[in-house]
Amino acid sequence: MPEDHLRDDDEIDAALVHRARNGDDRAFGDLVRRHERRAQQLAAFVIGSTSEVGDVTQEAFLLAYTRLAKLDGERAFRPWLMRIVANTAKNRIRAASRRTRRDQRLHAFAVPPALTPDEHAVADADADALWRALGRLDNRERVVIALRFAAGMSEAETAAVLGIPAGTVKSRMARGMATLRSAMGATRD
Repeated sequence: MPEDHLRDDDEIDAALVHRARNGDDRAFGDLVRRHERRAQQLAAFVIGSTSEVGDVTQEAFLLAYTRLAKLDGERAFRPWLMRIVANTAKNRIRAASRRTRRDQRLHAFAVPPALTPDEHAVADADADALWRALGRLDNRERVVIALRFAAGMSEAETAAVLGIPAGTVKSRMARGMATLRSAMGATRD
């Protein structure tokens, strides 16, 4: 059943891509609306901050628009777009100082205001611990985890986006999750 849903989504995307290639700007706007949330989540995970998510996703969608003619008709739009988002976010990281980025991402996430003061304190501590733990990951592991969890991509889609074998995705995922578990356990002790 989930594969049928993805196939239907791919068909909708393919129709919108076809229309956008033929000059229908509304069709590309529809593609943006369909994938904007996942693109923002992926960008936030990869760069570790919400402060630049809008800029990164806007840049990625602009790149996708300008490269739309290069999208092979056999490839699905979503993995292709997520690869552009991930690469744009990685380029943003490379352009900035690692230390400055790490400090910014620790304090960039707001906790929903509906929490009680005690819940708020626990959520702040958990968020800080998670972002510190994510900062310990190798960039390749962080991108795999971001694609799997933030972008909601399957192992196969993640492998296609990154241009690596599925086995490499699995091993990076396992190493990254082990590092996260270890780091999260150490911050709670």
